[in-house]
Amino acid sequence: MHLSLKKSNLLPTYKRKCKDIGRSQRQHLKDKRINIRIANRDLLELQKVALVEGIPYQTFITRILHKFVDGKYTEKKP
Repeated sequence: MHLSLKKSNLLPTYKRKCKDIGRSQRQHLKDKRINIRIANRDLLELQKVALVEGIPYQTFITRILHKFVDGKYTEKKP
């Protein structure tokens, strides 16, 4: 595969895409842990929603926090 990439001049594009992927992964590196206290009821509700989404509840909570800091979290109005 490496030889075919060289022959078709796709190698620079391939390397650039790999570099971009690496940069993206570094930006989303999870290198900090936090401990929080949360009401049991709230945790159970988060776990239920995560189960419906088919993801671990920790991942679900991380997504919520990420959306909030990116300004993409929208609060439902009653």
